[in-house]
Amino acid sequence: MYCPKCKMNYSDSFDECVYCEVSLVNGEIIAEASGQNDNVLNMSNEEILEKYSEYRVKLENQVGKMTDMEFINGIKSAQRDSLILQYSNQSNNEYEIKPTVKCPYCQSTDTKKITNTSKALHTAVFGIWSMGRNSKNYHCNSCGSDF
Repeated sequence: MYCPKCKMNYSDSFDECVYCEVSLVNGEIIAEASGQNDNVLNMSNEEILEKYSEYRVKLENQVGKMTDMEFINGIKSAQRDSLILQYSNQSNNEYEIKPTVKCPYCQSTDTKKITNTSKALHTAVFGIWSMGRNSKNYHCNSCGSDF
């Protein structure tokens, strides 16, 4: 099932989305709890273990035993993934994640990745003379250089 708030996949056997911590019943948000906005990344390890003790039991029933640090790192990783997804989905340019590969010659950011398919086709057409180009990873659309 997918959480209606953060759109991340979660197990329907839990009462809370592990990514955004919203309370759920049958895949629907029931209420925002007072601690919903607490960031797991700012909590101590003991607080995480205490807050998610019931979740840990349910999770261990599905995937098997895990150490405290494995569980804590998993919770923190899920929170980070949720934050990245949340910020990347914002319409505000301030939070958009964009690649910033600059051409070393003209400093343009209008670049594209040279795909393996393109390299293979170039090799098939030009043979050994394509080795110089195939060692490059990016192509600048502004000045036409490969780097």
